[in-house]
Parts: sequence; C-alpha cells; structure tokens
Amino acid sequence: MLALYPSNKLEHLSFLLTTLLRQQPMGVFTPETILVESPGMQHWVSMQLATEHGVAMNIDYPLPVRFMWNTARTVLGQDKVPKQSPYRREVLTWRIDNILQDGSLMSAEAFEQVNRYWQNAGSEQEQGLQRLQLATALADVYEQYLLYRPDWLFKWEANERAVFDDMEIWQSEIWRILVKEQPLHPARLHQMTLDALEAGHLPSEPTNKLPDRVIVFAINTMAPQLIAFFDALAQHIDIHIFHLNPSVNYWGEAKSSSEQAKLLRLEGLKKWMEEDQSNPLLGNLGKQGRELFNLLTELDTFEISAFDSPDFEETNDNAGSDNARGLLEYIHNDILQAAQPKPLAHDLREKDDSVTIMCTHSALREVQVLHDHLLHWLSQDKTRTPSDILVMCPAIENYAPFVDAVFHRVGTKALAGRGQVRLPCTIADRSPMDAEPLIAAFMALLQLPDSRFGVSDIMDYLQLDSVQKRFSVSQDDIEQMVVWLKQAHIHWGLNSAHKTAVSEGVDLDDTYSWWWGIRRLLMGMLAPDSEVIVSDLLTIPDVEGQSALTLGKLIDVVALLGEFAQVLTAPRTAAQWSKALISLRDACFMPIKEQQQSWDLIAKVAADLAARCEEAGYEHELTLRQVRDLLLNRFSSPDAGNHFMTGQVTVCSMLPMRSIPFKKVCILGLNDSEFPRKSSPLGLDLMAGAGRQ
Repeated sequence: MLALYPSNKLEHLSFLLTTLLRQQPMGVFTPETILVESPGMQHWVSMQLATEHGVAMNIDYPLPVRFMWNTARTVLGQDKVPKQSPYRREVLTWRIDNILQDGSLMSAEAFEQVNRYWQNAGSEQEQGLQRLQLATALADVYEQYLLYRPDWLFKWEANERAVFDDMEIWQSEIWRILVKEQPLHPARLHQMTLDALEAGHLPSEPTNKLPDRVIVFAINTMAPQLIAFFDALAQHIDIHIFHLNPSVNYWGEAKSSSEQAKLLRLEGLKKWMEEDQSNPLLGNLGKQGRELFNLLTELDTFEISAFDSPDFEETNDNAGSDNARGLLEYIHNDILQAAQPKPLAHDLREKDDSVTIMCTHSALREVQVLHDHLLHWLSQDKTRTPSDILVMCPAIENYAPFVDAVFHRVGTKALAGRGQVRLPCTIADRSPMDAEPLIAAFMALLQLPDSRFGVSDIMDYLQLDSVQKRFSVSQDDIEQMVVWLKQAHIHWGLNSAHKTAVSEGVDLDDTYSWWWGIRRLLMGMLAPDSEVIVSDLLTIPDVEGQSALTLGKLIDVVALLGEFAQVLTAPRTAAQWSKALISLRDACFMPIKEQQQSWDLIAKVAADLAARCEEAGYEHELTLRQVRDLLLNRFSSPDAGNHFMTGQVTVCSMLPMRSIPFKKVCILGLNDSEFPRKSSPLGLDLMAGAGRQ
C-alpha cells in the first residue's frame, strides 16, 4: 500500500504523522523507520514526536540512498550485496584515478582527449593534482548518472551510444572498466531489486526481513529511481509519503519566466496566450517540487491531504479592520491557489510589516539592524522566543564574523561593560575550515614546505590556545619573544639554504633569517652584557636567567616547524600519509576542551583517507599537493551536524528544500550578484547539455 499525505505546511504533516503513529502503533520493540533528508529534519521530527507522545524512542532515521542499499541487501542477499557500495563517490574517485594511471588501459585512442587534459598540466606534481581533480569530478558525474540516467549506463555496458557527444566515448570506456571490476553497481542492483520485489522473491528468515512500515517524511526532491523503488516496495509493505505541496490545485505544468520566454520565441504569441499563466513564484522557484509532484501524481495511491486554505473572499471592510490582511497572506494564498497575483484588495493592513525590506551600507550594519528588528519583534509578544527565528543568508561564511560580533554566541566571550541585550544564536552550515581555528591552523601547517617562515606567520601560530598548551607558552612569553624578534631583526626564512630555495634559486645569505637571529640571541647569553661582535655576528645581551627557558621554547617551535617543512615534501602512500597527518597534529597541537571535536575530526579524515584507498585498491603514492587538495575539499564542506532547534536564533545558509518551519524568517545578503547564486555545471556532465534534462 502506498499512501500520500500532501500539505502546504510542515506542521500539518507533523500532525498527520503523530496521528498515524497513535492510531496504528507498532510493537514496543519494533523500530519505526522514518526516512528524512537531513539531520536537521531528523531532530525536528524527534522533537515533534516527543512533544505529542511524551517520548520519541526506537526510531530509525536512514537517509534514502542508504535505505535503498540496505533493502537491496535484504532482498537480494547479504552475500551478493556488500555493506558499502564500491561506487560511493569517496571510493569511486580512487578507482578512477587508478584507471587513469594505468598505461595499458589509457593507451587506447579513445583516451587521447582525457590524457592530454592532465598530462599537459606542467610538472609531475601538477599533473598528479590535475589527474586527481579530474577523477573527483568524474566520480561526481557518475554518481549523478547512477541516480538520474541509469539508462545511459546500461547502454554503455552494451557498447551502445546514448548521447552522441565526444566526451561520451571516453566516459563510457572508463565506465565499462569500472563495471568489469565491480559488476553490481547501484543502478544494476536497483533494477534487480525491483525485479525481485515484483516477482515476490522476499527473504523468509525472520531476522532478515523488510520493515513492517516505512514512513517518508518531508523529502521534497526525489529521483525517479527512488520513486520507482517506493512504488515496487509498496506491493509488500506499507509506504507512507508525507510531502510538502505548496498548492491545492494542479500545478504540474507551471513554467518559469525563462521557459515562457522560450515558448513565446518558438511558438509565437498565440500559443503563449493559450498557456495557463500560473503563479510566477511557483514557476520560477518550484522546479524541484514540481518534478516531485508530477512523479507522485503518476502513482497508484490513496491520498490524505491537509491544506491550510483560509477564506479569501472579497470583503467591503475598510483597511485596518479586524479582517485586514497582510501582504504575506496574499502571497501565500496566491501560491496555494496556483494563481496569478491580483491587484491588492482594499483590506490590506494599513501598517503591514509581514514583508519588510531593509537596505544598509555594509554587512555589519545589516546584522545590527537585523538584531534591533528581532528585539522589537520579540517585545511585541511575550510568547515569542529566539527559537522561533530563522536567519538565512546566501554566503554564511561572509556573515558569520558579524553575527559573532552582534549576537551572543554561547561559549564565546561576551562584550563587557555595556550591558546591552544580545540575542543568543547558533550558526549552522559553517565549514570546519571556516569555523574551527584548530582545523585552519592544521591546514596552514601543510603549507610549510612552501612557506617563507615569516615572523607574523609563526607568531600567529603561537597565538592559538592549543599551540600554547602544547609548548607550555604563556602570553607573557609571546610578548617577550616579540621583543627579541624585533631586536634580532628576524624577518623571514630559516637560513640561507631555505631562503635560496624559496626565492627559486636566487643565492641569498642567512641575514635576517630565523637561525641567524637566534644565534645572535644565544651568543648574547654567553658574551658580556654589552653588544659585541662574535664570529661576525653582533650579539644581543638581552637573554638572561629564567628568560632562557622562553628562548628555548621559541627554538623548539622553529626547529619543529622546520623539520616538518622538509618531512612533508616526500610522497607517501595513503596509509603512510594517514600516520604522517596524525603525527603532525600530535606534535604541533594539544587540544583544549572546546577543540576536542576538531581534534577528533582530523584523525577521522586521516583514517578515512587510508580506508577508502585501501577499499579501492589504490597503492600509488600521493604528493603533498594532492593531500592538501583532498583535505581542503573535506574541511571546506559544510558541517552536517545538528545546529537546529537549540532554543536560540538559528543562522544558516540558504540550502535548497530546507523546510523546517519557523515563525519568523529573515534573509541577509540579498545583494546583486550574490543572490541567487549561479551554479555552473561541470564541463564533464553530459546531462548539462542542451535538451538532455
């Protein structure tokens, strides 16, 4: 049985879900399976169920792709389907890079174009980096083909053309090599699972069976493959799909402005006039939701809908009466009816602030005005709380420092001496590279072989709490070091050899380098308490007594960083790099309590690098540039952890299909060229070609 529960409000979907669970309860020890699209939605659903039922427990929240794979293992047998797919993007990258380095495979004429791309990149290190980036991009493309174009892949496996593009030739050849290594890819397993479900070949063991019921909650974009999977699975178990539908009327043929312009250009004015002109917001912003709506409409289902449809009949009330409505209510109603916007009625509220636009001269002032506006909004109703507020922005990394300065961040130092009211907030979707100083400092150390060892760089490194704890350095020690560095005239470079190497072969002496200045300080300890020349060096008689310990700490830091600047240049296997990265972390940092999560993340990323290469059978050596690029991509990805529903104002990115409800929604940074963001498809993506969507 396949049941649909559409609604234009997530709160109504939550009510339908809690009603279903109350009226059709599962066994106490039987886990409930609820598919969600993100950890944030999982947290929101758990909180709603706990509020309605008093407790939310024994609930499994798999992501859709993971659930499909586990179901394939259940239906086809665990001996045939492994726990993890060898076609995961993280593993597929290394499998493709293995193929690109195999001369016996890549010598064919079909690979001339792809070989020329990375082999003409320059030096050997640059070639390796270019090749790995190509493998990463190609893994992304294949992952999209597996979801949206499995028919292409099946044609490629049968040595047939599907797109008739020049790049298709070598992409299809690489795909055939991958399939020869691992024949059961997700698209093939998906087809095998559908065939088994339709034939009724289900496992008979009680310990290895399908769940009694599957609930799909608020996943607002699904591939046709996933819809077909639910349709086949519904022949054996109950599938309940709760999904957002902004309109109570049919809107499956709503067109965006660009699509209407194309129709006008190709078909003429008469054809364009015959088309129903739907709501422009639905047409321009609802493409993903429209595709899901059309896919679900084709299924054989029964439906329980819960639309919030207020009565918007024309009235003769004067503005400002009890029946007066705001602009936002009219927008909601037009979307609900999938209708063209009409001239505003006379009953619009006189002082309507349901939609407010504010312009400021800078990003900082923008956040300050937002904070004042939210304080005013909260003061109008005592039942409102900071947790009712969502603040979104196209580039969270640009606004995070200003939010930290204006709002109150739990765990950060508050402004002292002013006593102003500051709203508590949490920032979601920040990348570890942007949010965690330990991660940023670790990535900076991977640049040591290319570093000039400037004084400001080393002193910035010493300002980190985890570095000060590792070397037992205090702030007083750092202040003393700064004085010595100025007296010794230390500027950059470890020694003459290092300065020459950094200057690309230009012979330079060691004057103004670190060891040149440190020798002057050390000689000053042994020489008389006045400036003298010893071994052609002018001594600095400023280090004496206990301050020698501080100088020793500085020497330890410079020596350690200089050692790693040489050690990191050697190519290594992925397993060796994993150990080297952990050694670098342990030698240069010691985490404080607040940085334990970042400390563990570095270890996890290093371990994942070795594990994925081992799974892919990748035994080639990696250069530092390749490892840096891999780690940078990993640490630049937004944190998928839960930062929603924390009782504070939530500040986050404008991720698509994020549907967690809030009473107050604000958007920062709606500036020209910044919103909407323009996403350029990969040049390798054959789906991005004209007429192939």
